[in-house]
Amino acid sequence: MAVSIVSNGSKIKKSWFETWGQYLDILAISCDSFDEATNIKIGRGNGQHVAQVYNVAQWCREYGIKFKL
Repeated sequence: MAVSIVSNGSKIKKSWFETWGQYLDILAISCDSFDEATNIKIGRGNGQHVAQVYNVAQWCREYGIKFKL
């Protein structure tokens, strides 16, 4: 069995991984666009979504969690 979560990643912080990472096998992140102007235009961001996706990917590597985009 595996535990997976799908999120847009906007509320995930490193402290979340410290608390819950041990229970998670796969974290899938949805990303409408890697162009922040497009994300803002379609109401999907505040100009930081792409950077946050990279942060989440790095934290997944650190905690041994498979990352899916």
